[in-house]
Amino acid sequence: MNATYININTNILNGKDNDNVYNSISKMLLLKGITFSSTHTIPGRYEAIKEILDNVSEKLVFIIGDANSARNNALKLMLAKYIRTLTYKDKTIESCLIKYSNNLGVELTNEIELESIVPVGSSIITSEYSEFSGFGIKSEDKYYIFLPNDYISFCYLSDSFEQILSTLFSGYKINVIKTFGINERDLYYLLKDQLQNKDFLIVTYANNLDTTIVIRYQSTLNDDNVMDFLSIIYTKLSKYIYTDEDLSIYNVVYGLLKLYKKKLTIIESSSLGLITNEFLKCDQNAHKVLSVSNYFSSINNINKFININDYVLSQNTLINVESAYEIAAEMLAKTKSDYIVYTCGEVNYSMSNVNTIKCLIVVGDNDGIHVYKNNFSGNRDDILNNISKSAMFYLIKKIKQNDLLNQNIN
Repeated sequence: MNATYININTNILNGKDNDNVYNSISKMLLLKGITFSSTHTIPGRYEAIKEILDNVSEKLVFIIGDANSARNNALKLMLAKYIRTLTYKDKTIESCLIKYSNNLGVELTNEIELESIVPVGSSIITSEYSEFSGFGIKSEDKYYIFLPNDYISFCYLSDSFEQILSTLFSGYKINVIKTFGINERDLYYLLKDQLQNKDFLIVTYANNLDTTIVIRYQSTLNDDNVMDFLSIIYTKLSKYIYTDEDLSIYNVVYGLLKLYKKKLTIIESSSLGLITNEFLKCDQNAHKVLSVSNYFSSINNINKFININDYVLSQNTLINVESAYEIAAEMLAKTKSDYIVYTCGEVNYSMSNVNTIKCLIVVGDNDGIHVYKNNFSGNRDDILNNISKSAMFYLIKKIKQNDLLNQNIN
């Protein structure tokens, strides 16, 4: 299904403001199999609003307002006028606004109280942790969703927003597949036949080498047909799939380590601590599956923690297969972990422009250690993300391989 995105903000047109919620809304919609077929930014005048809405063909229309209650109220009044309805003061929003002001210990101003005014017939999008609110309303053959242009508020409103989306698309089911190491062009080539199947909508959301695939279909579709379709996709993408849940690659690793009660040692040189930082965001107890996490910038740094042989010292570089293997093996033995992840390469904190760098990613356990050679291109953030996620992907493969071996032995 397609939707239209309209941002009514004169400041954005003048370059004085940014659209802070588009990416977040897009991602949530993709998980429902919905994409924006058109996006517009228009001034906050009734004539401009009427003209754009008169020419919208999509049935689902997103209208993004401002990060200002007075200007949002003016937009809501104009939208109510367009769909020929009145406005009223909603008690649910009023209650949330009172809780919001009490939580902050501040006075509920007349301007913020304007947030409670919405068109008659609206489904409310609100939260006691946000000063802004939104709503959804049906008019004739279209459904309009109004949201503020405030990222922090949108995060708090997302649960309420999700409820409206679930109600609208209750006739559909969704499957989510997460892949790593294949770009969208190659992915679409592998799935070219499946993309032609009109019973299923396939939408992808890519973040460098990490791609989310959303498959939407009617809930009334025969289960056998669904399983046959999904099995083809799983077969074609088996080398790249790391989960069939909407989880980050770090959450998947954390879940596997918890499930098998294993410990992990992370040694970072080229990933500059990103793996550890992302890993610890997974859960307040994520640190419990870590034996140790260190950042090493040189051979001398490493030599302070472990005794490495003269050969490694003579190389005077971290980007060497033999050195990387030796360091990983020694750290694994010292920490008594079940698994080791070690990244080393040419990345440094001062990188900013587009680069291509060499990197070694070492992943292993007491049964075997493997050194992966990689070249990564892009800006500093892209490279760091690709190194970190590649390390996690290799680790997932290692853990699942061990699980498969254990099943065969048993």
